[in-house]
Amino acid sequence: QRCNPGRSLILELDDGEGGSSPYTLPDVTLLPRQMAVFYQADTGLSLSDGGDSLRLYKPDARLVDVYTYPVVAAADRTWCRLPDGSGAWAFACRPTPGKLNMVAA
Repeated sequence: QRCNPGRSLILELDDGEGGSSPYTLPDVTLLPRQMAVFYQADTGLSLSDGGDSLRLYKPDARLVDVYTYPVVAAADRTWCRLPDGSGAWAFACRPTPGKLNMVAA
């Protein structure tokens, strides 16, 4: 899931070294706080429950953001940033594609 924190970025999405081929995000403009969801079936990126990395790159290959996560420890929970797009990463949310991140109960 991608959230526009209020600035324009053209990005490429990639998983860890030696993983899937990079995916260039579509040329769309997201309004501030608007979201777009990218599924594996569309991107070809396959993130592992056994731990992986997710990286965002600018077209000139400069790294914008990266997060490497360990083995997933619980079902129906996901890594997220709270608040969306700017907070610290935590394994604290339930999956909410296309919606604001929500803390898992």
